[in-house]
Parts: sequence; structure tokens; C-alpha cells
Amino acid sequence: MTSNHPNEQSNTLEQARSLLSPYLDGEVTPDERALVEGALARSPELRAELESLRQTVRMVRALPRVPAPRPFTLTQADAGMPAPKEPFFRRGWFRALAGAMVALSAVLVAGILVSLNRGAPPAMEVALAPAAE
Repeated sequence: MTSNHPNEQSNTLEQARSLLSPYLDGEVTPDERALVEGALARSPELRAELESLRQTVRMVRALPRVPAPRPFTLTQADAGMPAPKEPFFRRGWFRALAGAMVALSAVLVAGILVSLNRGAPPAMEVALAPAAE
């Protein structure tokens, strides 16, 4: 049901105008397509706008692609942010301390093993001793 009311026609024309770019790109729903095509059939002005938009799209697509001159991400320095501190476990003093602790642990374990074996009879004597009855 089509209305001839001027406000409704104006609203339809404005809706169709806002859909011209998606219409050209094929990104409208079937209902939107019907709305645009109906408005195009009634409005020479809208047809001229569509043709102008088509020409603009053709001209833009004809332009050579130019690489961006630089990345568009900011470094921390560009953003005025201080560089993050290195985690403590990656700092030199922590690595040195960890290495010293590993060495100390190895010495302690070796010392404990030696002290435990001092009071025990040699393994060969234990193996050759007759079983106690």
C-alpha cells in the first residue's frame, strides 16, 4: 500500500538516500533494496545521486594503492608512557641469587649424604657379612 502523503514520501526518499552506498555495495536486505529501487523509480534527483556515487566509487577504485608511510600504532615513547620494568625474575640480581641458591643446595645435599655414609659400614662388607642368626 503506497501513500501519497508528502511527509511519508519525503521520509522514504531520505531512507533510500541513506541506503544508496550499501545498495551499491550489495549490502541491503531485500526490503531495503525494494525501498531504494522504488524511490529511484520515482525520483530523478535520487537517480542522479546514485550515478554520482557510482562515479565516485569508480574513481576511488581506479586510484593506485599507496602503502602507508608508517605504522599507525604508537610506541610507548610516542604515547608518553614509561617503558615497563622487567619482571624481577628476569633481572640480573635475581638470576645470580637463584644460581647461588642452587649451588648452595647442591653443597648441602652432598654434605648430608657424606655425613650419613660416614657411620655406615662399607657396602662391600655389608654384602659379604654372614647373615645374623
